[in-house]
Amino acid sequence: MTPSDGRHGVSMRVPGVFGLVALMGYFSLALNGFCFSKLRFLSDAELFDSATAYARQRHSAMDSFGRQVPFLSERLAPDCCHLDRSLQGRSLTDLFCPNYALVTVSLPWADGSRRAMETTVMVTACGHAVDHVGFEARAL
Repeated sequence: MTPSDGRHGVSMRVPGVFGLVALMGYFSLALNGFCFSKLRFLSDAELFDSATAYARQRHSAMDSFGRQVPFLSERLAPDCCHLDRSLQGRSLTDLFCPNYALVTVSLPWADGSRRAMETTVMVTACGHAVDHVGFEARAL
């Protein structure tokens, strides 16, 4: 077989096409929230649990013995949670960063008052809470 018979060019293009298809598949899964380390999509409940644990740990106090004392209740407030997995409003650099969801949770104060702390937490596709956007107190 010689390069002039035309078959050489076709055989060189096939691996390139498969590579391109594999790359497109990877980005498609990554942008839709697929967790590659767990080989599955995480449920909304798993993302809520991660965000709630992060918010409770982040917004607590220390007692005189150095123990962490949560000032947020273990229960969730009514209409506590909102999950945003959309890509709307995200920048081009977010396409190359780990995919994340914005999870808003509302946790009542532990003192029994009719107040709650609401915060938005960034949670990766694999359920790791990485940062919170802010928090505010609101009435229940």
